[in-house]
Amino acid sequence: MVANANIGSKYTYSNLGFALMAAILGGSPPTLAAFRNLVQSRIFAPLGMKSTFFSDVSLAQLPLGYEYDYQQSPVYEGIAPGFEFLPAYNGASGVVASANDMMQWLLFNMGINLNSELTPLLPVLQQPSTRTMYDDYKLGLSWFIFEPPSGSDLPSSISKLGALDGFDSCIAFLPSSGTPGAVPSQAGVFVLVNADQITADQMNNGPFLPSSLANDILLIMQGAELPADKSNYPRLFRPHRRRTATR
Repeated sequence: MVANANIGSKYTYSNLGFALMAAILGGSPPTLAAFRNLVQSRIFAPLGMKSTFFSDVSLAQLPLGYEYDYQQSPVYEGIAPGFEFLPAYNGASGVVASANDMMQWLLFNMGINLNSELTPLLPVLQQPSTRTMYDDYKLGLSWFIFEPPSGSDLPSSISKLGALDGFDSCIAFLPSSGTPGAVPSQAGVFVLVNADQITADQMNNGPFLPSSLANDILLIMQGAELPADKSNYPRLFRPHRRRTATR
């Protein structure tokens, strides 16, 4: 539910725009098959990714994740894989990708794996278009662009959290020192945790664990010391999904 607000007066995270884009790309009348085929032929195949959509995968083949709840005991509960199938939002979610696929996606966005048609899009995708509700963040096309405050030892980063029942993830990389795609990023990381809702300080008020681990790794890759206090790490927005947990 999104409260009404004047245009340009308030930032709200929403996947609706990507869902509408998928419907438009799906043709007239829009079909899920047309959109899936377009993504496969124009993105997955050129980048060497084997990804597909949840509608084409048996959930019984997927691993079990865990829900983490600081307010209950035991704090972990097993939760069924996947998510409630909502094909209208295939443009915003619904892709099944392996760890290898995510590494291919990371290397592409870092400007390391080049593609003649897709790489020229990187400057537009990674260009800030608006600020978020957090002062240190700007938003590109789906990417959160972190600009640390003056005097901070934290690196600038381009990142995105992912969330699925029983899983949290983060993909993050350093901005290019020149034109994205022409000058490669110097470091990047993908982190997947098979439990959701875990925060770095175990008090449910710090950055989510995948984001914290990603920032740790980016600092290590640059030869920097890790801060004892993670509270200044970027607090990425995590989309919230919840189904009934099963023990």
